[in-house]
Amino acid sequence: SIEVIRYCIYKLEQRINLYSDYLGKTGNIDVDYTITAFMKINDYLSTNLIIQCLYDDNAIKRVQLREVFGLAINLNLLELPAFK
Repeated sequence: SIEVIRYCIYKLEQRINLYSDYLGKTGNIDVDYTITAFMKINDYLSTNLIIQCLYDDNAIKRVQLREVFGLAINLNLLELPAFK
């Protein structure tokens, strides 16, 4: 549910970059929009999800979408138990 998602996401970043060709088509603007969600599952596991939307008028005249999912294992080597 929404409460679980709100509990897991501890950092959310959004970035938008706008580009224009000053020598060619000055009215066309290329858009690069990225949203990144950092999530903590527990003390040992964390994930991040990156969604990037691109619109480049010179390359492809449609919206391009890129998704990246990462899973990390977090260990503090100073706190590992000593083996006997």
